Amino acid sequence: MPAPLSRRDVLAAAGGLAAAGLGGPASADAPAGQATPSGTGHRRRPNIVLYLTDDLGYGETGSFGNSIIRTPHLDRMAEEGARFTQYYAGAPVCAPSRATLLTGLHTGHAPVRANPDPGEPDAPLGQGDVTVADVLRGAGYRTGLFGKWGFCPDVSDHPGHPNRQGFERFFGQATHAAAHDYYPPYLWSDHERYAVVGNADGAEHTYAPDLVLSEALDFIERHRNDAFFCVVSSQLPHSPQEIPRTDPVYEDDPRLSPAARRHCSQVGYADRQVGVLLGRLRELGLDDDTVVLFASDNGPTEEDALDPHSYGAGGGLRGYKRNLFEGGIRVPLIVRAPGRVHRPDASTARARPATRSSPPGTCCRPSPRSRAPGVRFPKGSTGSRCTANCSVHSALWRTGRCTSTGTTRTPRRDRPARTGRSPAARPRRCASATGRPCASPRTASATTPTRTGTSSCTTSPATPPRPPMSPTGTHGRRRAFSRP
Repeated sequence: MPAPLSRRDVLAAAGGLAAAGLGGPASADAPAGQATPSGTGHRRRPNIVLYLTDDLGYGETGSFGNSIIRTPHLDRMAEEGARFTQYYAGAPVCAPSRATLLTGLHTGHAPVRANPDPGEPDAPLGQGDVTVADVLRGAGYRTGLFGKWGFCPDVSDHPGHPNRQGFERFFGQATHAAAHDYYPPYLWSDHERYAVVGNADGAEHTYAPDLVLSEALDFIERHRNDAFFCVVSSQLPHSPQEIPRTDPVYEDDPRLSPAARRHCSQVGYADRQVGVLLGRLRELGLDDDTVVLFASDNGPTEEDALDPHSYGAGGGLRGYKRNLFEGGIRVPLIVRAPGRVHRPDASTARARPATRSSPPGTCCRPSPRSRAPGVRFPKGSTGSRCTANCSVHSALWRTGRCTSTGTTRTPRRDRPARTGRSPAARPRRCASATGRPCASPRTASATTPTRTGTSSCTTSPATPPRPPMSPTGTHGRRRAFSRP
């Protein structure tokens, strides 16, 4: 009797069939896993590059409104692609957020639900867990992860090791604790320890993010003729605020403490790394065939005496890392994919939370603005015409008009308030009217007229009428939260 299929087997096979169709047919002459080069008449399957930052707040880039931190490469990426302004991480801390990103499971189902306590091992991924790398590798993609992992012990033979979770190439830190060191004595290169000579005996000459980016660029160049999935899981700008050199732009800024100046320099360092990645893709002729995503795993940190307010890290949102307020889980997402993700007006779009099962933003096309009565769209934004069951489709249906189905639904705020008698208008029934004794003692206040005359039974003061429905849908009270 054949062994039963595991969830990993089923999803990897199904995902392989689905991902094989991304971007159109591949060349019949290309070997398995090899994509068709650009300009051959058939569009190749898209490469996917994800640059994931650590503890970067919603408002820490220029394209998301920051006027202190300079991020020219990310700003240009946003201009050429799309900003997702309602994108939510899977959790307000690193490990569970990254687990939802990798597995597509929310924290009620994902195997990792919390950060490890100090001194405790990381919660690992297991043999039965399926990652996005498993699915894409089953579709013939070459897969690599560079930088922070955090889902296995600091050993090479654990089931949670990246090489056993769908990534054929891994270079970086295996544990969360190791990723807090910007000048480590060693990193992992697949199953082997890679000694960082410049950091031997406590020296600090080789910056880990530089090594990680170098390996990622080498992976991209080596697989330039293949469809590849490359994750740069950067430790920037996580504490401690270690940087080879503080950017001179922040040196004399009186608004920033020394720690904040170093932090802003770390964000700028990540921005330059994204610029190097985009430049290498252009050099290799892969610019139009690659989906590039930039995101963060959770909100900004207050660690190491940092004051996120001083450099606008939260973008005006309440809360930080470890909080379930907006500032802890709402993070920036920028997607650049020429010909695949079109830039909407005002370069804004909606996205699902990080428990996503498909590349965000690829299922919707801009269309004329929906004109549902009473629903205001931000200036310069549009409705969307959907070709799939996505979050934008649901949001438009809730707000009044979905152009893909042609159905109209009146938003709650535009429905007329309920009419009818208020509680005070309903007559009170007592013994003189019904022949039954009163259900509870009543205080003397006023007599109630009945069909037979005036009752000797007294009633409580009339209940004040309920206030009319307010535009927020509550009775004279505003909600404690509002939809962003």
